[in-house]
Parts: sequence; C-alpha cells; structure tokens
Amino acid sequence: MVADRMFSEHPQCFSYLFRSPARMIAREDIDRIVPALRRTAQALCAGPDAVALGDEIVRDALRRTLRSQPPPPDQVRLEVWVTVILVDSAREAIVRRPLNAAFAAPDPAADGLRERVSMALAGLAHEEREALVLVSLARFSYVEAAAALGLNMAQLMTTLTQARDRFAAALGQRHRLRRESTHLRVVK
Repeated sequence: MVADRMFSEHPQCFSYLFRSPARMIAREDIDRIVPALRRTAQALCAGPDAVALGDEIVRDALRRTLRSQPPPPDQVRLEVWVTVILVDSAREAIVRRPLNAAFAAPDPAADGLRERVSMALAGLAHEEREALVLVSLARFSYVEAAAALGLNMAQLMTTLTQARDRFAAALGQRHRLRRESTHLRVVK
C-alpha cells in the first residue's frame, strides 16, 4: 500500500508530523484517505499509465503533505488539504509525462465501463477533468473545488458544465438529465 511505503521510506517525517503541536495527523487518517487519493490521482491522469502514474502522484502528494505546515483543522478538512496538494502534483507529473504517453487513442474494442470512463476522462481538457474529478469523484463542495483550482464560482460552474457535457457525449449519453422532461411543472 502507498501509505505503508511512505511510512517506511520517511519515518522521520511521520514522527515529526505526529508530534506537531499545530495539528496531529494519525496514521489511521492517512490510511483512511489513501484509497480516495489513488482514485482521484488515477482519474486525473486518465491515460494508459494511469495506475502507475497515479501511485507516483499519491506518494509525491503525501511527501509534500508531511513536509508542509497543515492548516488549522477548523478551516480545512484533511481530505481537501491533501487533495489540493495532490492536484498540484498531478499537474506537474502530467507536464513531465512523455508526449506519446499523454493520452491513448480510444480503443474501439474496449467495451467495459471502466475503459469507456477512462477514455471519456482522457478526452477532456485537463482543467475540465480536474473540476469534474474533484466535484464528482472526490466529493468536494463547489466552494472547496473552486478554491482548490484557483477559480471563482462562475468559472468553476462553466468548466463543470462543459466537462459534464463532453463527458456524457463521450460516453454516448447524448441526452443529459437536465435536458429530459422532469416531473416538475410550473404552477401559477
């Protein structure tokens, strides 16, 4: 597991963090959020090497987390703080990724849901992918996602709308729920 490797590679960082008077972070807290961090990192990478690159990004984000001064717990949830660091790590890793490995061309033979979702994510612009992943997968509130991405609410909502439309189109879902008739009606 990624957290176990981090604990074994950098015990001095963890012991310092556990003793930190500003905020105590237990190993259980790190273990609890690592699966969500891995899912988020792999979705942000969305390519043929998403699993390996995602694990590398999670390790880098945990290293950075352990070396930084945590915010007060009443201001930011631990998951949000670490995920913001993870998004920065993902941006840097994607820039370093070789151009030929950036995004694989869709494989027409791949008919599994996981492959289709991965291909649909890979087809999004990086900014759209970040917004969609943070809100839909990492379950950030709109305010948290906007702050994490450095956007105002209008920019985030525009980016999310575009991402959702392109994602649905890539999955072949031409008619989104908001375009379908609803059970609501106008009453005067």
